[in-house]
Amino acid sequence: MNPRTRRPRGGLSERVINSVPLSALSPLFPRQADVLGWIAAGKRNGEIATILAISERTVEKHVEKIFQALNVETRSAAASWWHEQRLKIERARVRNGR
Repeated sequence: MNPRTRRPRGGLSERVINSVPLSALSPLFPRQADVLGWIAAGKRNGEIATILAISERTVEKHVEKIFQALNVETRSAAASWWHEQRLKIERARVRNGR
């Protein structure tokens, strides 16, 4: 099944993944932020590579750089960081009445 059309594990849609602005993911470069969003959605490296049309090795390198930038050691820790950033944004939107 195509990773783009398959419902992401964890229930995140592509719209939700793209809803976190790059400014909230400041220690990361834009492509690393894309990769991290898909990690948070529960995608494997091969699936992320297909979605972003890059090689699996490139995804692996992005994951390494993400771990270094966030000072984490696991995919779940990186995903937790992404979800924390998303929740901060959602809370700010609620406070501001959006």
